[in-house]
Amino acid sequence: GLPDCQYDDFVLMLRRPPRSTRTPTLFPYSTGFRSTQRALASIVLGFELIIVILIGLTMFGLGTTEPRELGLYLGGGLGRLIIVALGVMRRGKTGIILGWIIHALMLLTAVLLPLALVVGLLFTGLWVYCMVKGAQIDRDRAAWLATQPADG
Repeated sequence: GLPDCQYDDFVLMLRRPPRSTRTPTLFPYSTGFRSTQRALASIVLGFELIIVILIGLTMFGLGTTEPRELGLYLGGGLGRLIIVALGVMRRGKTGIILGWIIHALMLLTAVLLPLALVVGLLFTGLWVYCMVKGAQIDRDRAAWLATQPADG
């Protein structure tokens, strides 16, 4: 049969990093500084990808665009832009800049589908919050790391 798993087995998986690692993390042996802002941006854009595709399908289904297939093209195009932003998120600020552009374009879809404004405002508010808090967490982490003694 299967070995008995105890609660202690799972706790050991989430142990603190060894003293030689400067960054506290759930993955004790990973290295390098990971941006919380970019991680949060990726999460928001990932969920927004689903919503954008659904908005495109809704525009197609309701026939709010002429030709009708334009809704599919708009949703698909914005979805592709989100995928590109997710792909470049780790490289500089390009992913973040694309994220801002995506949110502006998502708000513009309200011209064709007015209720998309509600969804666009919710996601834009979430995006702004994640950008502000993520940047604050990254600054606080950098300040904390600067106070830590350098390892060997």
